[in-house]
Amino acid sequence: MDYFRRPRRGDDTLPTNHQASGISSVRRLWGKRVGFGRRQADRNSNPFVQQVGQRSIASMFSYWFRHIWLDAVTITVVGLVTLAIYLAPLRGSRRFPLSDDPMVNAHLSYPYRGWVISTLGVALISIAMPIAIILLFNVHLRSLWDFTNGFGGTIYAVIIAEAVHVLLKSFITGFRPYFLTVCDPDPVEVALGGEGYGGLYFSPDVCRQPDRMLLKQAMTSFPSGHAAASFAGLGFLFLYLNGKLKPWGNYRPMSWELPFVLAPLAGALLLSCSVLVNADHHASDVVVGGAIGAVSALATYRAVFASTWDWRFNHIALRPREIMAYELGGENAEGVMLHKGTWRARVGRNFETREVGYWRGVAPEEGRGRTEMADRAGMASREQ
Repeated sequence: MDYFRRPRRGDDTLPTNHQASGISSVRRLWGKRVGFGRRQADRNSNPFVQQVGQRSIASMFSYWFRHIWLDAVTITVVGLVTLAIYLAPLRGSRRFPLSDDPMVNAHLSYPYRGWVISTLGVALISIAMPIAIILLFNVHLRSLWDFTNGFGGTIYAVIIAEAVHVLLKSFITGFRPYFLTVCDPDPVEVALGGEGYGGLYFSPDVCRQPDRMLLKQAMTSFPSGHAAASFAGLGFLFLYLNGKLKPWGNYRPMSWELPFVLAPLAGALLLSCSVLVNADHHASDVVVGGAIGAVSALATYRAVFASTWDWRFNHIALRPREIMAYELGGENAEGVMLHKGTWRARVGRNFETREVGYWRGVAPEEGRGRTEMADRAGMASREQ
């Protein structure tokens, strides 16, 4: 018996007590998610549901793991390489000016006061908050691939942004506004003179700071990692909310939707600019870091969802090894968070025009063909 084929009228695989009522019995049998949320009494009384439920759950996770394991390995490798580069010694360093004129050193002489929001705190906010909201949305949407793409996309966006940020920090470097405070130049070495015109420029070799990690941190200002991570993670969340709520679609949004969708961008801007309060970065560092994070979020979101800005398709999670059909049929009108006009929130609500999907144990290739046939039949009936 093919456990992943949708039951049909008169199918001998159906229990005898459901055969008499035809397609309505199929709806009753498959209208609930097989293996998810069904009452225990129904599972015990229906051997067909027991059999299909067990096989469909195993098949769903087997299919899911076969298609995401390489993504997980890739994300892990990129993250480990980024961490290795971050922990490695700097490849080079710039020269900084020292003079009796205090105005020459003013931009590097701010006091060292630490972070307003720690690096770990920014990482948790940029990753945990989007994932929590995406998970909350999928309690309602119940789409495995939507959650997988949202979860993996958020992590990948942050890791890509941080990889670029760490590469620039390690090879381009740049002194933080508090560099001279941490460096504590040796007056004897400075008195011997430095490099360049007037002997005003010195290397970090004149620093007396015993904490080499703190000194390295003071020499890696460009670009801002806070800005890169926050605009990557929260920027991805902004794109996700834009796709699911469609405040700029073909339907007038409710008053709360626009500020709710824009809130992640406001949060990213707040986290990014927090590094200016204690003079941990220059403003140019924040601008470049934010640009890196924003580009990473845009690129990653488009890689896992059907569109970035096109409101007709930007809510659709792409599945591995499947070609997306950019048509305005019933299939593509599902998967948004709220009911708006023809938009429908729950994936798989209409039995005739939407494949059941792997939440219900049906292979996507099985349902997609019938979906396209149903859409064409619906268009033909409307033309008549």
